[in-house]
Amino acid sequence: MHLLYTRVYNLDLLIDLQLKLFDHTIAPTLTYGSEIWGYESVDLLENVHNNFLRNIAKDKKITPIYM
Repeated sequence: MHLLYTRVYNLDLLIDLQLKLFDHTIAPTLTYGSEIWGYESVDLLENVHNNFLRNIAKDKKITPIYM
């Protein structure tokens, strides 16, 4: 994640490209083996994704998710 954040800020990428990078680099790592262990820990995956979205949108941690 840190490397992705570094690349995103150094290259000043558009938001759609940032999301595509997340979907192609971080999401497969998080969901690896999910067919075996199931989707019981989906909240953890959602937290990682929401934190990434907040970071690229430069929102504060106290901003509600629905915003």
